[in-house]
Amino acid sequence: MKISGESTPEHLVYLFCLADKIPETGTETGKAGKDITYFLNNGLYAVTGIVASDDFCGENLKRNLNDFKWVEEKVRFHERVVEKMMASSTVIPFKFGSVFKTEESLKKMLDEYIDAFMEIFKKLEGKREWGIKIFCDRKAFARSIEKGGHCDRPEKEIDILSTGRAFLNRKRQDQLMSELVDVKINEARLEIYEVLMGHSTEVRISGLLPAEVTSRKEDMVFNAAFLVDNGMAGAFIDEVELFKDKYRGFEMECTGPWPPYNFCAIKEHESADSK
Repeated sequence: MKISGESTPEHLVYLFCLADKIPETGTETGKAGKDITYFLNNGLYAVTGIVASDDFCGENLKRNLNDFKWVEEKVRFHERVVEKMMASSTVIPFKFGSVFKTEESLKKMLDEYIDAFMEIFKKLEGKREWGIKIFCDRKAFARSIEKGGHCDRPEKEIDILSTGRAFLNRKRQDQLMSELVDVKINEARLEIYEVLMGHSTEVRISGLLPAEVTSRKEDMVFNAAFLVDNGMAGAFIDEVELFKDKYRGFEMECTGPWPPYNFCAIKEHESADSK
């Protein structure tokens, strides 16, 4: 986070989220900052804290972001504050590290984007974010396709062929099965997307993560966030459970409810002081 200007104050205002209702009484403290406070601006409550500028500026921030323990501690505290607010109000969560030189600079940003924030609050009211990740064991998925009659591997025919021809035919059959698996995965993804979207108001498709990130041997084949009305959450989860039974070889991870980070983006609004 770059703070512009000739000098940087000793402390910065850290923005956790915006809320549409008065936060619960009392403050919360943590190693990520001093007491959590709030102020009213244009009908919205900005939930803030105070952090040391040395932790969130320039080279010090770059160094801290490479410190796993520091990042985990601060991010967990950020999430805890946002989720506590979400329990009693609709929130627009800001990403970790959103800082401002002063409360006045924060208010300037809120004034600038107030219309956009109000629209987002209308969209988010009574809703939460749910995440769906799907991993595929291709061999298990291929076996389920064969059992369903989608592909006949003529093993008996291959067995009676000469060794050389049998080898070539098996390679061809394996290639055809791999292609069929790809087709069936795409069909399944489309079905899951359409059904779950029927229980949601918006969806955000994210990129597929490589194995070195997921630490799994199965391929990730689907990664999305759904904005779900609280009253539809039960039906949404029921559909996920049905898909778990339907698609052998798929492992579906359903997580939530989360603050709606994926559904509250506008133009750059992290800081009125940052570029």
